[in-house]
Amino acid sequence: MKNNYICSVDLGSSKLAGMVCIFNKTGQIIDIVMDVLPSKGIRNGKIFDFQELSLVLEDLLKKLQKSSGLKIKGFFTNISANEVRTGHSRAIMPLAERGSRVITDTDLRRINEQAKILGTSLEEEIIHQISHGYIVDGQNYCLNPSQLYAHRLEVDLYLVYARLSYIQNISRLASQLGFSIKGIYYCGLANQQIIFGNDKRHTLDIFCDIGADTVELTVFKDGILQGIAALVGGGDNITEAISKELNIPLSLAQEIKQSWAVIGNYQDLPEEKEVMVKRANTYVAVKQREISRIATEQASRLCQAIKEALDKLSLNSAIDNLVIAGRTVLQEGFLEKLEELTGITVKLARISELPFMNKEIGNQLTSSSSKALTYLNALGLSIYAWEVMQREAFKIIPPLKSLAGVIHKVKEIYQQYF
Repeated sequence: MKNNYICSVDLGSSKLAGMVCIFNKTGQIIDIVMDVLPSKGIRNGKIFDFQELSLVLEDLLKKLQKSSGLKIKGFFTNISANEVRTGHSRAIMPLAERGSRVITDTDLRRINEQAKILGTSLEEEIIHQISHGYIVDGQNYCLNPSQLYAHRLEVDLYLVYARLSYIQNISRLASQLGFSIKGIYYCGLANQQIIFGNDKRHTLDIFCDIGADTVELTVFKDGILQGIAALVGGGDNITEAISKELNIPLSLAQEIKQSWAVIGNYQDLPEEKEVMVKRANTYVAVKQREISRIATEQASRLCQAIKEALDKLSLNSAIDNLVIAGRTVLQEGFLEKLEELTGITVKLARISELPFMNKEIGNQLTSSSSKALTYLNALGLSIYAWEVMQREAFKIIPPLKSLAGVIHKVKEIYQQYF
């Protein structure tokens, strides 16, 4: 049996990160191929230059094909929080005309599909559906009512929508390059397992991904998606402020930010420490203290916006885990500034130990914090896509041609009518 592969591409405003995960027949990752290129044609999670993005994406996919030795036919990709909408859809389904009967797996699929249809919009496509729970006979709330007796069943389905035009644009982009889009997912949800693991204790977990120009916040309660929010702004705010105040190109401002900016108590930096900055044909000395002042002011504004968003999303509940990702968080002093303003212990996103990934592959991804953060979304997409494919391949109901399938179907019919 041939090994299966998943190709995923993280479309971001600052980078396009691609990954090919090769799985064996038991579902173990036996090899990973990665590559990253500077992004073009995307801003705030939206495509603004189709041709520029097409050229970079084509280059990335060619590199992945060459490195993996595979003929990649399609890939999974992500969608920004700016491009999604969430909402609840509820449905009620009677189970019996009189009395009660056992709730079957077929009933759960039917009522979920009914809620999904009721929540469908002509201009949007549902990319995720999460059950927030079922209500049995208008009283008992439960996450899985299968095998319970009931007269009536209700469901609260939480839906994540994507604009249809965005999906059509991405599909057209891939098609013109000779590829297909296998699936589009929201990374905040796709990353849940590799960041928080399978532990679904009674916790309120928030994943904060700080991109170049967008901050995405994803809320999980007891392991179930509860909310998504997007903030305008990101690491580029700091770069642009340095570029403007020092009158230097953005590329140089980015380099100076990464090498010299310290976020926090910049007054404590040595007065005499300076950086030589090239302006036109001359070099000018700029104090590190001044660079750090600019960076601190912008970072403080960004952290304050995150704090206000967290207050709204948590609804005054205590946040148990705040995990943060994005290359901006590696800036010296940023995590401490966010902790200072939010009053919450902040953890840097790390790839958790996964049972289907061997240690060597894990070390390949976590050899440095920068590398782990660069490919975090691409890995999350790959793992999530593999799990979705496995669920589709192995449905709850066994095939009817097998004896087990016949017994299962007969049992469901008996429970439904008797």
